[in-house]
Parts: sequence; C-alpha cells; structure tokens
Amino acid sequence: GTCGRPLPCVEIRLAPKPGLPDAEVLVRSPTQMSGYYGMDDSPIDQDGWLNTGDLGRMDESGLLWITGRSKDMIIRGGENIAPVAIERALEALPGVVEAVVFGVPHPDLGEEVMAVVVVKQALDELQLQQQLRGTLASFAIPSRWRIQQEPLATNMTGKIDKAAIVAQARAELVARDGIHG
Repeated sequence: GTCGRPLPCVEIRLAPKPGLPDAEVLVRSPTQMSGYYGMDDSPIDQDGWLNTGDLGRMDESGLLWITGRSKDMIIRGGENIAPVAIERALEALPGVVEAVVFGVPHPDLGEEVMAVVVVKQALDELQLQQQLRGTLASFAIPSRWRIQQEPLATNMTGKIDKAAIVAQARAELVARDGIHG
C-alpha cells in the first residue's frame, strides 16, 4: 500500500491542511513539469513545489503512503470525511468486493456520504451500516447506497472509473429524488 521512498532527485514535503485528516503531498524535482499547457495558473509555487492534491503521510522508514485526494473530501455538516477511509472499511467487510464512496448534495448538511458497493452475496444497506459501526465515525457511515453484484465500471487502464460512477449516481438521484448539485 505504500508508494515507496522518493527517488534520489525528488524532494517530498507534507503540508498540513486545516480540517483534513492527512497532509497534502508536495513534490519538487529538477525533472518535474513547469506547468500545464495552455493554463496560466501553475500548480507549482515560487519555490518550485508542485501541489499534487494527494493526501498522505510518511512513516518512520521514510515510505510515502497516499491516503486520498483533497478534492475528493466530503464535507458533511462541517465534518471533513475522507472517502478512501470509508472505501477501505467497506472492502474489509465480508462479502464486499469493491466500493466507491463520494459526496452527494444534501439540502441541510451540504453533502452526505454515498457508497456504490459490489457484493458477492445478498447484503443490504442496514447490514453494511451495522458492520461499519465502531469502525467509522457515525457521520462517515454512508446514508445513500447503491448495492450491486456487477463489477464497477473501469476506464481504459483498468482502474475504477470513479467519475463515471459518480455522474451516473448523481443523475439517478436527480431523476428519482430531484436532488441537484
């Protein structure tokens, strides 16, 4: 689960972000890009640090662990919730094959937690919620669910296509419940 140690010519700095569970990973290297083509705003600061948007931590051995993305953070009633932590908790449950977690609009809380879960056997949202109690904070347990036995959509590289799954789930919420956002 670790990315390993930085290459000899790469510097890594962890920049704490208020309200986020882990720090943002910043990288500096003589071989890194100078910016994005056609974009005036650079993700690189004046000292040469690239803001990756990844959240992570370094262990005592100097190994980098990526724990999530800052832009994926769900903000529910003022609480910052890391989707990757919920995904890991779900995938550790018996009968769960894979999971994607993201925020969906909520009229009072700003966002609520939604999970799309692939299961091997018949499991319902109440069973999953009960199994997550004690593992996750109550505000991090998903309140919206889509449970299926079909594998999650993947992109051309074989990775889970989270953007497509989120778009489909949000469209279903609009059609079914009139929830926009």
